[in-house]
Amino acid sequence: MLAISARLNPECEHVAGDMRSLRLGRTFDAVFVHDAVSYITTLPNLEHVAATAYVHTRPGGAALFVLDCVRETFAPDTESSGHDGADGRALRYLEWTHDLDPSGTTFAVDFACLLRDRDGSIRTVHDWHVNGVFALAEWRAALATPGFAVDVVPLDPAVHETQVMFACRRPAAGAPR
Repeated sequence: MLAISARLNPECEHVAGDMRSLRLGRTFDAVFVHDAVSYITTLPNLEHVAATAYVHTRPGGAALFVLDCVRETFAPDTESSGHDGADGRALRYLEWTHDLDPSGTTFAVDFACLLRDRDGSIRTVHDWHVNGVFALAEWRAALATPGFAVDVVPLDPAVHETQVMFACRRPAAGAPR
């Protein structure tokens, strides 16, 4: 993924790291944490992600966390789509999201993919992911622990059925926590 991104975005710096422990030794005006945070499945690891974002946000800066869902908005679902390439290759997929344990912090996403090659042959691939899901209160606490002021940003439910966005501000230097 890094190689592809580097080719597509040569003007950007690319760094491989773990969102729970990466330390770049510098801060930024803004830190953006997108849906990759869905792969965090425990509260301690979520707190580590929040701490990583905090140490990389300059005093007075902002961090934005955009989530696919929280426990309160999670709903089992299926989606399907596909794409036909100009070279004869094609993809069709079914995405099936289901809860592993309604009282737990994980859910599963299964992908069933049909891949057509240039010669017309078709193969099936199954891909399975375990994602984390936490309650709004757990998110607020995890983000506040390192020192962020946390706001939940309302999103249009007609467009973002389950998504939730947290806007976090790191207090300015010398400001009370």
